[in-house]
Amino acid sequence: MPVVAMTYSDDTTVEFVPAYKDEIGASPNGVSHNPVGRAYWVPKNGKWELADYDYEADYISARNSESAGLLISTIKMLKAIRREYFPSMKSFQLDILATAIVPVVVSVRTQGGGTVTFPEIIRDFFNLAPPYFALSAQIPGSHSATMTLATSDVSTWTDLFGKITRFIDSLSAMPQESKKAEGWKTLFGDPFPIS
Repeated sequence: MPVVAMTYSDDTTVEFVPAYKDEIGASPNGVSHNPVGRAYWVPKNGKWELADYDYEADYISARNSESAGLLISTIKMLKAIRREYFPSMKSFQLDILATAIVPVVVSVRTQGGGTVTFPEIIRDFFNLAPPYFALSAQIPGSHSATMTLATSDVSTWTDLFGKITRFIDSLSAMPQESKKAEGWKTLFGDPFPIS
């Protein structure tokens, strides 16, 4: 509640959330946020919270362009892994982490005319993400509330991300492409095509 969800036959779900466009420019506690009219007030945890959806979408789109169009595809792949191994992480929190890490990975790996592959991006993401767990997650400049992890989640996910990084490293060392594909299927789950 109060989301209205529609689930289609392919298990795709679209959620509708009631919202008021922010025409005040200040929170009830007096914190101002400008420009007025950019964000929305949405119900969450029994109260109204500010959500800066349009700004955040534009920010992620801009970072995707800076990443040669690789960010959004990587986020979709990471969400498949999240569903398999760490479903308790909020989807948008994963978006924020990926948006902070993937453009840097792409930039570093393509310096001097190099190329970058999705396996490299995915591996680098899992290797570089743990230091971000202890930080408050937010799209820079957003009016939305920051997201923080419980201390127990920081420890659990740091350990898990280390295991995933080592698993990906083991795949890279495999000489047979068919074995690599089976390993990636283990990581991504059943939707991953191996043929």
